[in-house]
Amino acid sequence: SLLIFTAVVFVFSCTKNRNTGRCNTYFTITLATTPPTTTVAAGITTIVKGYGYNGCYQFTGSEVTSGLANTIEIRLKGTVPCEANICTDVLIGAIDTIKIPTLATGIYYLKFFSASALVKTDTVVVN
Repeated sequence: SLLIFTAVVFVFSCTKNRNTGRCNTYFTITLATTPPTTTVAAGITTIVKGYGYNGCYQFTGSEVTSGLANTIEIRLKGTVPCEANICTDVLIGAIDTIKIPTLATGIYYLKFFSASALVKTDTVVVN
């Protein structure tokens, strides 16, 4: 019996991590769930799901940055080999629960990005 193993070769260009041979990248966000209201004391909690394109992806966490006027940008981060590599043809899932402290009442906008592409915007009222 012959076992056939499907693999794909990918070349990545990105920022290299020192001494690891891996480069930073972003996962594709597929779902973000955020309650529409919360309180200042509770802060904002959102659950984000996504995937990496092949078996070489490793999920490393979320990137949360503050923008203008209560705007928060969220991305799922990962790494991939910097050099051409043979990677299994499988999607690598990622899920993260993100807790964002809030200092004031108001309307907050959570913008979810896959790299530079906006995927979704959630609006949250903080009382």
